[in-house]
Amino acid sequence: MLHQENTDTMHQNAVAHSRSLLASALLSLVSCEVFAQEAATPSRMWALEPYVSVRQTITDNQRHQTDKESDAITEATAGARLTGTGGRVRGFADYALTGSVYARNNDANDLRHFLNAAATAEVIDDQGFVDLRGSYRQQVVSAFGSQSAEPGLNDSNRSDVGSLAISPHVRGRLGSVARYEARLSFETTRAKGTSSADVDNSAASLHFDNNTGASVLGWSADATHTISDFRAGRRTFDSRVRAGVNYLVSRELKVGVSAGRERTDLLVLGGESNPTWGVQADWTPTERTELSANVEKRFFGNSHAFRFSHRTPATVWALSDSRDISTSSSQGTASFGSAYDLFFRQLESAEPDPVRRDQLVRTLLLVNGIDPNAVIVGGFLASAATLERAQVASVALVGARNTVTLQFSGLRSERADKLTTVLDDLSNAREIRQRGLSLSWAHRLTPLSSINVTGAYQRSEGDTSSQETTLKSITATWTSPLGARSTVSAGARHSEFESATTPYDENALFAAIRVSF
Repeated sequence: MLHQENTDTMHQNAVAHSRSLLASALLSLVSCEVFAQEAATPSRMWALEPYVSVRQTITDNQRHQTDKESDAITEATAGARLTGTGGRVRGFADYALTGSVYARNNDANDLRHFLNAAATAEVIDDQGFVDLRGSYRQQVVSAFGSQSAEPGLNDSNRSDVGSLAISPHVRGRLGSVARYEARLSFETTRAKGTSSADVDNSAASLHFDNNTGASVLGWSADATHTISDFRAGRRTFDSRVRAGVNYLVSRELKVGVSAGRERTDLLVLGGESNPTWGVQADWTPTERTELSANVEKRFFGNSHAFRFSHRTPATVWALSDSRDISTSSSQGTASFGSAYDLFFRQLESAEPDPVRRDQLVRTLLLVNGIDPNAVIVGGFLASAATLERAQVASVALVGARNTVTLQFSGLRSERADKLTTVLDDLSNAREIRQRGLSLSWAHRLTPLSSINVTGAYQRSEGDTSSQETTLKSITATWTSPLGARSTVSAGARHSEFESATTPYDENALFAAIRVSF
């Protein structure tokens, strides 16, 4: 087992090695992209869609205060989306730069960046790969601070958070006996104006199995070592070894058991070892229905993960429930069950190719005025490892002219690192409970124009009545095309925020024009 005195050296080596791999992978991705663009093969497909938009908002409470202050806000956005498949690189990248100008309060003028990107490069034929992910967006700092139904408005309780992750891995076979995969990963996250979200996560893992595709009885073995270094907190580690067997009861049902050992320093300085064991089941009665569940005894109690999805020609259902340690600085941002995720699943039969399906889903959401990135629960920034229970339930009903989406999200968070002394929301609350609900109705007026009405509810609670906030909002939007590649939209919004310190209500009118090229 690993000891604390070796952790610092291992961490420094892992960080240095991961950063070196990051530079190498970036060069690989660039060279692979050039290769993909130059290789004139029928399977190659790259698509670049630049766009610009202008949005005008008139609000009666631009600072989200009890004493209202009206203003007119002009937002100009320039962005582009790149998607690609074929060759040696597959992936996508979304980037947008938005500038906001306030008519009366020039001190609130700002620039906002948005990035969401992911790519996989095949650097060795069928064996060596590099996964790369990047994101940059605004996130809520405190669950008990001011909340807003419109992220673009001036809000001191939001911070720009950027994250970059790289994961090189190799996979192959050991003759006819087993498959293997070895992976290294490094992720760094930084926040603007605060160190609460600054964390470096590095990991190494090794996996073996006998590939049970054609056999009734299967086995697997895993070894992992992870290090999390919070800038505002401390560095911690977790090492696990585990072996399991699984049995194919039928073509639709597979069950399994596992056992192992785990060592971590989240509860005891220097670390302690504990045995682990678990059970799991996967059931796929049809290609439209999937259910997976596992429960495992860990050092903090029981962890579990339950996931269910089902789709019909006119509906899609999704449900997840999990309890586990999170070393991400941004809590409560799980995307399973989002509007984008729902429709991506629903259109799987109509468009099997994920890249073309992505474009189809985004066009559908744009025409119906549905935000693909809406977050039901705003979450908060944590400065240490967190024990998180997350629940998400979603359903979409798709008709000839009407589309209804219902989304629920619940989150319970408590400190997992019992030795840290950092200051964040969990410094003053033993447990933070958050839940949110969103109901959206989109009605097609014509084949390309629609109205959308969305009602949302979000509540956060701590240990005391002063740690309670509630945000309620309703938004109505009309969307219509101006031309082949341009749309216009207009709408109204009303929101109410209940808080012991900064309650407010806000009313707004808005209109926007978007042109893609």
